[in-house]
Amino acid sequence: MMTRVAGIGSRSLPPEEIAVCEKIGAFLAANGIRVSSGNADGADQAFGRGCNSVDPTVLDLALPWPGFNKEAIVEGNVIRDTHPPENFTLASQHHPKWGRLPDSVKSLMARNVTIIQPELVAVDMVIALPNTTTEWGGGTGFGMKLASTVFHIEVLNIRYWSEEQLAVLCDRILEMKK
Repeated sequence: MMTRVAGIGSRSLPPEEIAVCEKIGAFLAANGIRVSSGNADGADQAFGRGCNSVDPTVLDLALPWPGFNKEAIVEGNVIRDTHPPENFTLASQHHPKWGRLPDSVKSLMARNVTIIQPELVAVDMVIALPNTTTEWGGGTGFGMKLASTVFHIEVLNIRYWSEEQLAVLCDRILEMKK
């Protein structure tokens, strides 16, 4: 079975963290590892650009609706822009303010479920760069919570990681592939 990693994160990252996401995406693609992401501005697209620079066919993009940020999609990317009702149900059961969310945000949250389990097969690991204001806030935080508490997937918040720590992460990912 192919190793799968989700790359998620804040829409607002400094240039050095965008560069880290791009490098990780390129590393994953170069090693034949499927990457699942949401195509939002910031970290998601940076992971995607890294993948696309090496092999666009390993990138699964879960879009909240058809055409979402279509300018970042390249030929070969796998697009998932519809989500089964179960994803909305799961998101509603775990989002504390579900009833107050507009439909567009509900679609974003259901998309987060698809990122974590594309083709109904959960990813092996989630690499995340959430925003700096709250550890578990926003869509990234929601995705991190789902992965860790519902799917029991390892979630690595790589914010503030050193180059050495990132190198160890890359080695671990290669070990997962074996």
